[in-house]
Formats: sequence, structure tokens, C-alpha cells
Amino acid sequence: MGVPIPLGTSPPLLRITAGQLEALAARGSLAGFPRLELRDGVLCQMSPQYRPHLLAETAIYDALRDALRVLGSLLGVASEGSVRVGEREVPLPDVFVSGVQRGEGPVPAERVRLLVEVSDTTLEGDLGRKRLVYAAGGIPEYWVVDLAGQVVRQFWSPGTGTYADETMTPFGKLLASATLPGLRINTAALQAGD
Repeated sequence: MGVPIPLGTSPPLLRITAGQLEALAARGSLAGFPRLELRDGVLCQMSPQYRPHLLAETAIYDALRDALRVLGSLLGVASEGSVRVGEREVPLPDVFVSGVQRGEGPVPAERVRLLVEVSDTTLEGDLGRKRLVYAAGGIPEYWVVDLAGQVVRQFWSPGTGTYADETMTPFGKLLASATLPGLRINTAALQAGD
């Protein structure tokens, strides 16, 4: 018999690894749980996406896809794909640029060249914990689309637990990648419409 949990307390969390998550997914055990992330070994259900977030995510996806085509790049753009950043971290970023190869399981972090999170209600976590996780995972460049602030916060040069360089670009201005030569997008589509 297990140890009883006192009233008013929560049971301890059961932490799993990225490998265990992949095994559960391969067996179909997570089929009824869409939009899951593994955060520090804990499975977390993601919030629903409403229109402001969805429109910004689509605008960034389209702008990056179009810019990569103009450059003739072999890199691709993905949305809502799982990225394995560490043994206990498998986030579900909004958009990312990578040299994805066919295979099973999440995209390895070392294949990701640029990662984007759209923040409407998640700004604190995207600028805090997620920024640290992505830097520690070696993601070369990270953008946070701050819908309330009407800016894109750009981070690059991952080092010991954080990014060494950062800048902000207001919506409506040209945004140039710090790590992908020639990659530029116009952020005008991120501005709130009527």
C-alpha cells in the first residue's frame, strides 16, 4: 500500500524523459492529448490558440517561408512541431526554421536554426524559462513576438544558460536574422488590423 497523501497537498509529480515521451507517443498512449510539451520532465497541456495568436503565428510562418524561398534556401519552416531540446525538454514552439530530415520522433535541437514563440498570455515564460531552455539547448536564434508590446524580441549567441545578444524590432519594421545571412522579413503583417 502506498503512502497516504495528506489532505490539502498535491501528490508529487511523476517526471519522465524525452525518450519515455517518445515511447508513449509511438504506442498511441497520448492520442487524446493534443498539444503537449515536456517541461523539466513534466507533461504540460498547451493553451488553446485564439485569433490574435493564430494570426501572428501564421504571419511569421508565411514571412519566413517566403523569405527562405527568395534566398533559395534548403531550410524549411515548420509550425507546432515538437523539438527535443534536452532529456527533459520537448517544447512545442509556434514556428521554427530547420534543416528537418525525415525520421521518427521530435526534431533534434541541433537541426533548428531559428525558433519563434508568439506571446499573448505567455510573455513571462517565453522571456524567462523558455529563453533559458532554448539557449541551453543551443538554439542559435530565438524570437519572441510580443503582441502586447508590438515588438519582436530577438536573441542570439547562446552561451552558458542564456543568450549573449538581443535586440527589439517594432512591428511594421524590417527584421533581419542575426544568424541566417540575408534572411529578412517585414513585420507589418503583425500589426493589429481593423
